Amino acid sequence: VKVEDKLFTVEKNMLIESSDYFRALFESGMRECTQVEIQLQGLPARGFSVMLNVLKEGQPVLDSDEILDAIECAAFLLVKPLTRHLIYIISSDNCILMLQAADTYGVFDLMHAAAQFIRDVYTNVREDLSFLSEDQLDYIESLSPATFVAMTTHSPSAGYVDDISRTVCYLDEAENHWATLTSLPGKASTCLAGITVLDNNIYIVGGVDGLNKQI
Repeated sequence: VKVEDKLFTVEKNMLIESSDYFRALFESGMRECTQVEIQLQGLPARGFSVMLNVLKEGQPVLDSDEILDAIECAAFLLVKPLTRHLIYIISSDNCILMLQAADTYGVFDLMHAAAQFIRDVYTNVREDLSFLSEDQLDYIESLSPATFVAMTTHSPSAGYVDDISRTVCYLDEAENHWATLTSLPGKASTCLAGITVLDNNIYIVGGVDGLNKQI
């Protein structure tokens, strides 16, 4: 595959499995299907190199220029593994850039992930938000911040006992301290139970009840 003035030797099956663009190209019956060399126009070679690194199970750390080129390739070639890697490396240093570039190139999954990250660390990146458009700021504000929930393992206690281990707390990032969210019902138990948070709801499945450990 020739990109700009650089030639990359790539396994055809890897491209078909990872890129919707190449899958459609090779299944189209077009002339490129039988060519030994394929020329890609308008894409940065640096971004294509990053894509190949990721497809070969690499985990490259990217600078700003590499991020921009990688997002362009992810958008044009429709490479989901590359998009997932970009989401994985979102940080306070690059989240603004990620959001802007993903919005420009139409990589919605990456744009949403960057916006969610910014929403979660809002106070830490507040000074950089002036670089974002009004629509981008509105989208960030429309998201609910992620919360961290701390729960302790316990068995059900009598209703009259003030059991601090039944208190559910969350991290108030704006004030940087743990606050009380609620207390678990008297018959609820997290002992031997599965616990998860989904769409801002806490789910407790299973567990044991009472001193006899009844399921």
